[in-house]
Amino acid sequence: MNILLLRQQVDLQEHQRRVDDAKRAVLSLLGQVGGPGTGPALGEQQLLRLYDLDSIQQHIEKLAHTCTEEIAVFATGGAQLAESLEAARPLDADVLARGVRVRNLYLDAARNDPPTVGYAHWLVREGGQARTTPHLPLRMVIYDRRYALLPTDPEAADAGAIVLESPGVVAALQSLFEQTWRHATPFDQEPGRDEDGLSQRERVLLQLLAEGNTDETVANKLAVSVRTARRITAELLKRLGARSRFQAGALAAERGWLDGTPK
Repeated sequence: MNILLLRQQVDLQEHQRRVDDAKRAVLSLLGQVGGPGTGPALGEQQLLRLYDLDSIQQHIEKLAHTCTEEIAVFATGGAQLAESLEAARPLDADVLARGVRVRNLYLDAARNDPPTVGYAHWLVREGGQARTTPHLPLRMVIYDRRYALLPTDPEAADAGAIVLESPGVVAALQSLFEQTWRHATPFDQEPGRDEDGLSQRERVLLQLLAEGNTDETVANKLAVSVRTARRITAELLKRLGARSRFQAGALAAERGWLDGTPK
């Protein structure tokens, strides 16, 4: 049993490393995006930059109508806007009817939003798949493993978007999706706890605190209220017997709560 647990922990550490590497690469890529239109703004990588919501929606509809195999989605922000869900429903219904696989990844916080939960259950009933995870690096949609649509500003999805059609870049984004999907929880299951008694969200929160993030930043990344972030932090400090965040970080590291290796 110890050997099996050790193998699982090593696998989780490798997963986290790949996710972190892919996230840094994606954010670096977005920082390089230049002027409008297609062109060699990223070396020989072709891209299309979209500047307004109408252009983004039109391109989403075009890609949805022409895809033939799969749509993979990172849906950040916790609760999804009602208008976004209504706009997505006919597109998802159409692609699912054509036999296209649809996989949506939401934040765990979305489980507290009835409209988002209702949409996820509808998607599953129609033949799609939906899972949740504590943290997503950015919003993105990948079509047929060929096109990737991402916001130009990860903190403001309505500020514009880019469509990438570079095999190497899209493959890296697909790998990020697959790694995250593999460790996510299906919507019809409750997120569990690991052998340390930690939920995925608690482990991610500890990591965010160890990186020096404020309560506000932690809450934003987890798509929860600042009050909820502080409550979870206080509960973790109590479990660790720590009087401060610094001491909690040291104790969590000592117990292996930051790297998945129990002490």
